[in-house]
Amino acid sequence: MFSASIFSSFIFLPQISKHFPQSINQQVQPGERVMDFCSGSGGKALIYGPNMQGQGRIYLHDVRDTMLQQAKKRLRQAQVQNYQLVPPRHPWLNRLKGKM
Repeated sequence: MFSASIFSSFIFLPQISKHFPQSINQQVQPGERVMDFCSGSGGKALIYGPNMQGQGRIYLHDVRDTMLQQAKKRLRQAQVQNYQLVPPRHPWLNRLKGKM
């Protein structure tokens, strides 16, 4: 599924083990774009966001708006500014579709 060309410019990080927090920091670098589907309240973005040094972009998508609002609050508190909340039916979903 992720081998399609539409996914080529984004990093997808499946949560597959208890070592996920350590491995995610090693994979995400400043300047990269990350799409976090099922982002919830932004826990993963809080792990790798500071390491991106304000460079690149983090897109957080969740079907629950309340969770995205919690993510926004948490990312602001952590001074992570290079993020975009992408709720369902948001215009960014269509814009990003051809870039992933």
